[in-house]
Amino acid sequence: MSKRAAEHHKKASKHLAAAACHHEKAAAAHEIGRYETETDHAYEAGRHRVYAKRHAQRAWKDHVEHVDVLMREARHRVKNTLAVVQATARRTAADHPEDFLTCLSERIQALANNQDLLTRSDGRGVEMDDLVGAHFGPFADLIGSRIVLHGPKLRLNAAASEVIGLALHELATNAAKYGALSVEDGRIDVDWRRDDDMLVMQWIEHDGPLVSRPERQGFGCKVITSLPKTIGAETDLDYARSGVTWRFTVPAANALQPTA
Repeated sequence: MSKRAAEHHKKASKHLAAAACHHEKAAAAHEIGRYETETDHAYEAGRHRVYAKRHAQRAWKDHVEHVDVLMREARHRVKNTLAVVQATARRTAADHPEDFLTCLSERIQALANNQDLLTRSDGRGVEMDDLVGAHFGPFADLIGSRIVLHGPKLRLNAAASEVIGLALHELATNAAKYGALSVEDGRIDVDWRRDDDMLVMQWIEHDGPLVSRPERQGFGCKVITSLPKTIGAETDLDYARSGVTWRFTVPAANALQPTA
């Protein structure tokens, strides 16, 4: 049920309760022969019933409209997700023919994590800290120690949560294989902030193995650097010897869920 529908439903319930109260008072007034008072309470009871009916009708109308919006959004999201899955399958097959199923399953699971968060939010977007935490997988228990998350409460829209979620999955996977999470003392800082009309996010690895730029850029690298362009974001992926850093900048209007 949408927030507006819930408010109308609440008002309808209050008017019904008021109508019942006036009905009882009218009955009590009738018992003692106070017929003018009985008439007044009967009138008030009827008036509250009319208001209750109006709010109930508005609640139903808002609920139907809300469900229609959610269904249209779901259809759009499914089409986009299928397109991403098809592209992911093609590129994964080209980049990882030897362990295609494993890599594809992991990437589809990252998409599934995003969809799960979006579904649970009932179309209201995804909290940034929930999204970041969801993509550390088996390393989630390190959040607060070796993995430090820092940033304000921000709610992402569906498109941004999908783009950022996939990028975080690739960064976390690479960190586990080659970076800070592949050694005992490695650390990762992930922070985000709203800077005027921009959303800025950073991923910084520390104390991992010495880093060097890969000889070739696979699909994972394109997810980190190119996919964000679909929402108007700019990225900077730096293979500093001290650890991989990734900076993501996007207009806030393109990434954050509008507030009611």
